[in-house]
Amino acid sequence: MVDRETQRLASMVARETQRLASIGARETQRLASIGARETQRLASIGARETQRLASIGARQVTKVKIIIRRMFKFIFPIKAERK
Repeated sequence: MVDRETQRLASMVARETQRLASIGARETQRLASIGARETQRLASIGARETQRLASIGARQVTKVKIIIRRMFKFIFPIKAERK
């Protein structure tokens, strides 16, 4: 009788262990999928942010170039008149 009870309990433990392992495998897959999606999302956000910052930098450089050109246009005609 003890042997049957031990076998029954061992069988229950084995089934429960299999069930939990199966759940663990599914959960691992689910989390890996979520992690991959999140990595892609963050990479996309990073790329957009890099483009945005590059665009801001380009605009600032363009503004500086325009200011320098205006300064030269203002300065050089005055020098030409003095000569």
